[in-house]
Amino acid sequence: MKDSVKVAKAMKKHQKLNDSGDIRMAIHLDNSSTWLEIDQLATELGWVIVPIPHFFSVNQIQYLIHQSGIDCVWCAPEALMFWQQLGFRNDPEADTLEPCHFLSRMVEVKPELPQGTHKITFTSGTTSEPKGVCLSYEHLSTVGQSLADAVAALGIHKHISLLPY
Repeated sequence: MKDSVKVAKAMKKHQKLNDSGDIRMAIHLDNSSTWLEIDQLATELGWVIVPIPHFFSVNQIQYLIHQSGIDCVWCAPEALMFWQQLGFRNDPEADTLEPCHFLSRMVEVKPELPQGTHKITFTSGTTSEPKGVCLSYEHLSTVGQSLADAVAALGIHKHISLLPY
């Protein structure tokens, strides 16, 4: 089974189990094609996406989990035990997906978010309480298009990734 099919299967299964439809998913992975597939499918499903940089401390990650109400995560193998210790459980059907794991938990009450929130990015700052910024899909699309327009005249055909963090 192709990885993208496994990604879709795990995420759609989680969506069926979540009565409210308000799903907030963390991505705790390096930049990769898998990251992009997960992000794209979550966007199609209308989930809120919370990218987590690898340089965040344990305290910063715990804080943003609480602040954003994360109920599922795709993580790298080296972060699996960390997420399990926070009460997230493996999905056996997605657990063999390389190079990442899908885990979830039930969240009874989630913090309110502004209408249209698509992604929440957190700044690391110098404290264990990073600041979250809620971004809409429309805002992200507008910024992305303005960047593309700004460099279009340069004739650049290859570029480096600026996102997710």
